[in-house]
Amino acid sequence: MLGLVVAALSLGIRRPMISVPGIRTGPSESASRWATWVIWLAILAPLPYTLSRVLWAVGIPVGFSSAGLRELDIPGWGSLTVLGLALLAEATAVFVHVVVLSRACTVPRWVPLVHGRRVRPRMAIAVLALPIAVLVYALAISASAPLGLLELPDTSPNQEGWGGAWLTIVVFSVWTPALIATTWIYRLRTRLS
Repeated sequence: MLGLVVAALSLGIRRPMISVPGIRTGPSESASRWATWVIWLAILAPLPYTLSRVLWAVGIPVGFSSAGLRELDIPGWGSLTVLGLALLAEATAVFVHVVVLSRACTVPRWVPLVHGRRVRPRMAIAVLALPIAVLVYALAISASAPLGLLELPDTSPNQEGWGGAWLTIVVFSVWTPALIATTWIYRLRTRLS
């Protein structure tokens, strides 16, 4: 949700591009529109995941059984774990928005400890690679349970909590390629070799 708030606050802010007549200085307009669309997809894709985890943390079983929430100790200490997962998803979305979409050259003032420093492209790509690795792993685990390749408690199709597994699969199936493409776009924009 934090990613959505940051995105809404900065919708009208765009970095002006300098163009020289007769000289092509960047990608075509359609490629730029495509890249922007993919980056916005990477920013907004984790929103359903985050919303479901926040609802779980307060004890509302969206796509999940009440018994499953009790097994995860929700409400209780398990709520902190679920909120931590939601926070990580939104932190990734905020990072993509602040560094990739806005093409920031320096870390914004509101980031503690590192504000004002230059954004190192290789470090930004490494930061994006971590959630990609986690998402690929989680997608493999999430996809294997409904397909019967992995036995998890309360995951049979007749159980009440079956929707949570499919929500995760759909969100991760959209978010993972969008985040990979966003990382590639950032790499091309910063011209790393």
